Amino acid sequence: MLPPQCYTQGEWFERELHAIHFPAWHFVCLSSSIPDTGSFVTRRFLERSVIVVRSEDGTIRAFLNTCRHRAAPCWLRVP
Repeated sequence: MLPPQCYTQGEWFERELHAIHFPAWHFVCLSSSIPDTGSFVTRRFLERSVIVVRSEDGTIRAFLNTCRHRAAPCWLRVP
């Protein structure tokens, strides 16, 4: 049995994220949510912003939604 602080301390939560959740595959959205080339969705997942996009070849790709320059969330403009 785990001690009660395992359910309330942020340190335990961080350890679970890195040991259990980050290494695993997770459902973020349906492919029908991004039907066309350039379609995308952003989601908040496991305390991170994720962007899922359909590329020109039809492949679905997912990325952390952060700017490589400042590590801040990207805000995409929709035409």
